[in-house]
Amino acid sequence: MFTFVGGALCLDFVNTSSWNGDAEINDRLTDAGALATWAREAKIPEARALAASPPASLMNDTKRLRLVLRRVLVPLAHGQEPPEPALRAFEREAKRTLSAAQLSPRSASSTKPRLALVWPEDAAGCGVLERVTWSALAFVRSRRRLHALRECEGDACGWLFVDTSRNHLRRWCEMRTCGGAAKARAFRARQRGA
Repeated sequence: MFTFVGGALCLDFVNTSSWNGDAEINDRLTDAGALATWAREAKIPEARALAASPPASLMNDTKRLRLVLRRVLVPLAHGQEPPEPALRAFEREAKRTLSAAQLSPRSASSTKPRLALVWPEDAAGCGVLERVTWSALAFVRSRRRLHALRECEGDACGWLFVDTSRNHLRRWCEMRTCGGAAKARAFRARQRGA
């Protein structure tokens, strides 16, 4: 049901809507059920808590976080600093996320145990929004990933992705959707001009 082309959980979360600037065009997170489906498909461990009994404020929190992340990440994708209000809003989300986090031992495939951040099921975002925020925090701290952050050039798309192409010139979220449409328009324009 959902497409995961962002290369980071936080980008795939922002990409649950298509955008024209800050205006949402096609919101795929219409209710808690859709958010639970996205979280399961994104392999977020806390996804099961959403299905049980989501808080009444969950969808408002979801849409707020998605817009906050978009307002921070899009300028970064274009090599610009995010606006101060967006940074402060992201900072508030980060503080809320970290205040709800708990350290928990997690056995790894190696012989040494590791610690993991977990969120209780009664966290404001049922642990799902907190994990998305944590992903965004890690993302913006990675110089390599920020350098490769792009916004799709497709009409009315606005999806964000990490450009992992060899020459770092990827322009579209997916070739089969936005890229194919852009190439078809360019071909038709060349045919009319010939």
